[in-house]
Amino acid sequence: MALKKVESRGHRHARVRKKIAGTAERPRLAVFRSNKHIYAQLIDDVAGRTLVAASALDADAAKDGKKQDVAKSVGALLGKRAKEAGITAVVFDRAGYQYHGRVAQVAAGARQAGLTL
Repeated sequence: MALKKVESRGHRHARVRKKIAGTAERPRLAVFRSNKHIYAQLIDDVAGRTLVAASALDADAAKDGKKQDVAKSVGALLGKRAKEAGITAVVFDRAGYQYHGRVAQVAAGARQAGLTL
């Protein structure tokens, strides 16, 4: 049963990835959610490289509290690092997850840090 759930997310992610791609000017904000942690990175798909990354494992991210609070701090940390790298606008890639809960909190944190989604 769990494998079908993972496969379904993979199909949804592939369908979305056909339509969106990141560039150096407007990279793709990709989110990955595990049961324990959340990861976010800004990707330039043209060059095929990660420009900025942040996760719940970073020392700067808040580790205490609810998972949603941690996710929001990861989004804020990513937004802060993106600003330092000169990035102001991104394309949001929810990676097949629902735009709800921790995924939405990453986006909210990035917006608070000044990124345009």
